[in-house]
Amino acid sequence: MHEVTSHEASRSFGDLIARAKDEPVIITRYGRTAAVLLSGAQFRFYNELLKSASRREMFDAVVSAETACAADKEKAVRALGKLARSFRRR
Repeated sequence: MHEVTSHEASRSFGDLIARAKDEPVIITRYGRTAAVLLSGAQFRFYNELLKSASRREMFDAVVSAETACAADKEKAVRALGKLARSFRRR
């Protein structure tokens, strides 16, 4: 990965866009990572990966809630409601 300061990024933004097609570009400010410049394809890939991970977490949580609460349906409904609220906050 290529790393530049925010000052360098502002001076050569066009070059960084071209470079981001090949690899992510880390932009630092005061020595800390401030941003990462990605190509559109990389962004879409990471976004889909994040969505699929969230769906998998939701599925695993529902299965475990169903298993744990099989005998007590009201408890299962409360647990699933709590789970749904936690996913809405993300």
